Amino acid sequence: MRFLPQMLKEILKNVPSLLFDVVDWKELTHVLPLMSKRMMNKDQIQPLIAEVSSSFAPYKLVFTDESKGVKTTLNSEVDRKLIAQSLLQAYFQQLFNQEGQLLDMRADFFTYENGITYWKPNGMWAQWHEEFRIGLVEVYKGFFLEDEPQFRRGLKSIGLIQADWNQEEQDQMTVLFRNHFKNSLSENMLFSIDDFKNSFLNIFNFLLQKKVRMSADFMYLGVMLIGLYTHLEELKTPLNVKDIFMSVLKNNE
Repeated sequence: MRFLPQMLKEILKNVPSLLFDVVDWKELTHVLPLMSKRMMNKDQIQPLIAEVSSSFAPYKLVFTDESKGVKTTLNSEVDRKLIAQSLLQAYFQQLFNQEGQLLDMRADFFTYENGITYWKPNGMWAQWHEEFRIGLVEVYKGFFLEDEPQFRRGLKSIGLIQADWNQEEQDQMTVLFRNHFKNSLSENMLFSIDDFKNSFLNIFNFLLQKKVRMSADFMYLGVMLIGLYTHLEELKTPLNVKDIFMSVLKNNE
């Protein structure tokens, strides 16, 4: 890890080490230098921002080259609620953006002014394989629409359920991943980075037992979620996750 830029090291130190055990090592040796290169050559992210910026407009989120307003976590309770909704909408929107995903959603890169959340991205971005991206959409749709077959199809598409597993093993993973959502079907969710890490550690341990190796897409997702959860925890506001996802889904269908 010594060859990685400091900012990337800071992000990865918050990622459970077990994640690197379940991601295929050959892919890691390719994608970590690639992420480093992208962060050191920030101009590479500009074409992606140009492609996706309009998709975030409905959520009052705007990209900026210079910081505007006040750091998101320093706003009033009312404004923090609006910011948190905008952030979660931005995360869900990225599931629908075929062009690529902006990975670093930590509070360091966001400010707020006059009802607008401003995002000044660093150079960390990726582009999920299409099967993985569509699988994530199916996971969330299946969960929030309470469509069990679709939920399981999504888990298979992103590699969390393997084709050769028996029914009991598939059921175990379904329960483990469902725990990640807590009670968000029936009540507002207060985001906790410790809860996130614990739920994913259980998933990683199960994958290790089954000797499953995930694609680098799963690492990109983990990095994005770590930043998102950390930011939302700092905002200290519960969210109706189902309603927010359904609003983003409506905008993309």
